[in-house]
Amino acid sequence: MMECFTSLLSTTYVLGSIPIILLVILAVTPVDGNLSRKSLLSWPVARPLASLYSFLIEVAQPATVTTISDWDATEIRESSSINVSKESDFPEGWWTGDEVFLLERRAIFSKAWLFVAHTSRFVKPGDYHAFEICGFPLFLIQGKDGIIRSFHNVCRHRAYPVISRKKSGSTTVIGCRYHGWSYDTQGYLIKAPQFECLEGFDKSQNSLFEIHTRITKHGFIFVNLDARNDVAEPELEVHAIDRFANANRISRRSSRIDGWEVEGRFNWKLAVLDMHGNNHSSARTNQESRNLRSVLQSMFSVSSRDQNRYRYTNLDVFPASSIHVTGKGGIWFSVSIVPMNVGRSSVRCDIYEHFAVRNADRKHAVVADIKPWFASKIAKLETAYKTLNAPGSCKTDCDNQLSLRDGMVEARLHDNALQELILSNLKSHLTLERVQGEEIWPTVQLSSTSDKYKRANELCKELEAFVEDAGCSKGLSKTRVKDPLDW
Repeated sequence: MMECFTSLLSTTYVLGSIPIILLVILAVTPVDGNLSRKSLLSWPVARPLASLYSFLIEVAQPATVTTISDWDATEIRESSSINVSKESDFPEGWWTGDEVFLLERRAIFSKAWLFVAHTSRFVKPGDYHAFEICGFPLFLIQGKDGIIRSFHNVCRHRAYPVISRKKSGSTTVIGCRYHGWSYDTQGYLIKAPQFECLEGFDKSQNSLFEIHTRITKHGFIFVNLDARNDVAEPELEVHAIDRFANANRISRRSSRIDGWEVEGRFNWKLAVLDMHGNNHSSARTNQESRNLRSVLQSMFSVSSRDQNRYRYTNLDVFPASSIHVTGKGGIWFSVSIVPMNVGRSSVRCDIYEHFAVRNADRKHAVVADIKPWFASKIAKLETAYKTLNAPGSCKTDCDNQLSLRDGMVEARLHDNALQELILSNLKSHLTLERVQGEEIWPTVQLSSTSDKYKRANELCKELEAFVEDAGCSKGLSKTRVKDPLDW
């Protein structure tokens, strides 16, 4: 009798342990490659059998993943089968609002490290290249000392452009065509007609406004428009790019073989929406890039035929640039989305080849394939943005999802790391502005000039106004630069 009771107890113990073992196994379920543990404390000690089956099904469901965003708010990530209803964190006018764009100018493009070029574009002293990023004109020039420097493209006299005729060229003397002020390759004022003899005028106090410039050991040039002296170094960006360049044999000895800009009527964030996806590799987050979709795959959804033709590895650089390496021929290229205004952007592409590779056929094939195809995809982005601007469209992503079909753009906003990073930067800067009680433009430079110079400059303005009123301006006022740097 005792033996039967012991056997029955043992069997009951084993059978009773099976549900517990299943609970332990099912309570640790993989979610997107990560283990997500679900608490078992909600299960009472005694529970009916019917409830047990319900509980097993409940525990077996993938647990909801929650993350903490940069602005300390909890977001619920939606699975592919569950649509989480949540009020959008993105402000009205995220894609189309002028106020949002102006805040982006102040909060991101005025103070972030921006990739602009590669050193291989500068061969000799005097070589220069001019750019305009988000309405800020600037240029890079190689000095006689071999150093590449960046400057605001505005004359210190009246803020007219000093590089105006050609966007690229070579000169060792940079001259403003308006009043004849001239500068050397280091930005020093060397000539100021009718001001040099003015008492109190100091040439050394009227150099071009220099921009923070950093060059990686592999030749990638970054600029930061923030006028403060204590700008943080781009350590994460440089570290990630150095690792990427080492792995892909990119060096200062690379040679630029082609490049172009395609302008389109769309918001810059729409273009980078897929370029920086959830599984992106980003220099901002110091992650290494390996076998990810290039701009030809992720940004514009390349066909499988094109994917087989070229294999790409890419590195995304916040806020709107990326570096791409093709699988054959030693060819790599950079892509930058350049905001012009809220509804107009320019996509700049520069193609390079490795110094040891000189494959003309491969070179021409890459350019011939990418260039026209690139332009056609820009047209699709324009159509997508036109849809956003259509009456009745949801401009704030009411359902946490922007879905523009027909193969143009499709992405989930709150699942996109770049969009969240942009929003975080905007919110942080807006907080500073609210504390200070005014807009903060990090690019604004403060000039130090004598009282006599200021009086002379005011007299010059009055004379110009008189000439313009008389109708003798000869069109000079039409070329005036409208910019926050125009003081």
